[in-house]
Amino acid sequence: MDPQDLAMNAQQIIAVFERCFSEQNATRLCGGAEEPLYLPKQGSKLACLYFRADYAASALHEVAHWCLAGAERRRCVDFGYAYIAPPRTAAQQQNFYAAELRAQSLEQCLAEAAGVQFSISTDNLAVDGVVDAEARLQAREFAAQLQQQRAKTMAWLASSAGARARKFIDELRRSRGKG
Repeated sequence: MDPQDLAMNAQQIIAVFERCFSEQNATRLCGGAEEPLYLPKQGSKLACLYFRADYAASALHEVAHWCLAGAERRRCVDFGYAYIAPPRTAAQQQNFYAAELRAQSLEQCLAEAAGVQFSISTDNLAVDGVVDAEARLQAREFAAQLQQQRAKTMAWLASSAGARARKFIDELRRSRGKG
């Protein structure tokens, strides 16, 4: 059987997130958005973590950001980050990679647990359809950094700081009959 046959879809990932966090953390995972967005809890309204369309990979990526965000950041729209849309300068792209390293490393772990194919997000490779040499080099360097980050991510998951992410990974595995 092809491992992708067992991959979770976005609705299944939402269901796992709801079981793990909806009540305890007053947060919902919501698909169907044109762009990812995190809106913190307001009054009796639960926080909502929006992901693109119905893409399982987008759901996992946004959950990774949520798991990494501390209590203060979870009180801020989009965790307090200012997103710079492409096209970006080389320096802006380097900042994007720096901000994404931990999230994409954790996303890779979540994707493995959910059986979803992980792809590195560069979010800026082509400007007017042309990929320049510097952008390709930055992407290769980011891929190497991501590989090096794996050990740190695994150590973080084993720590108390990684408890929410570890809980989600365990439930994703259980839901797929792998845990």
